[in-house]
Amino acid sequence: MTTWVEQPFTAPAWGEGGPRLAEIVQLHRHSLMNVLLTGGSAQGRAALARTLHDSSPVASGPFVRLDCREDELLLAASLRLRRSSAAGRAFDPLRACARGTLYLDRVEALSRDTQRLLAATLGEPTEGAPAWVGRLIAGCGVELMGACDEGQFLRELFDVLDKVSWVLDPESPGTLGGSSERT
Repeated sequence: MTTWVEQPFTAPAWGEGGPRLAEIVQLHRHSLMNVLLTGGSAQGRAALARTLHDSSPVASGPFVRLDCREDELLLAASLRLRRSSAAGRAFDPLRACARGTLYLDRVEALSRDTQRLLAATLGEPTEGAPAWVGRLIAGCGVELMGACDEGQFLRELFDVLDKVSWVLDPESPGTLGGSSERT
């Protein structure tokens, strides 16, 4: 059974206007849990993802950013090849960011087929492919739980991505709207 631990952010606990990004990064700097960043701008999500990487135990490793809307064909092809005998000869985003961070932005744009491939790849190691050790950060412009409820996003992939979830406040770029941690 999945347990949700809600961590509401209130003004008394964090000061006026909600939590500052620096405070959140400080809280989670030692974690390698998957992070889901929702809302804000693509640039804001990317900047926070980079900050999380730079403050993490894998900061000395690579930071690989893929825009799922623009790079879906590359991502899908690499995930398919990862499961085949040609895996060592193709670009593999998980291998490219080993001991670093893979940042996938606009995951809501992924097709169902690519969502299935990504969920399967992240969910279980493939024989012959090295286990991936690093941090996964996903960004999206829409609330994915609603997209799951509407059948537009795979719940299995959402469950893999949504271990620590932060909503960026578009009105105040230095603060977050809320957070939850799922164990």
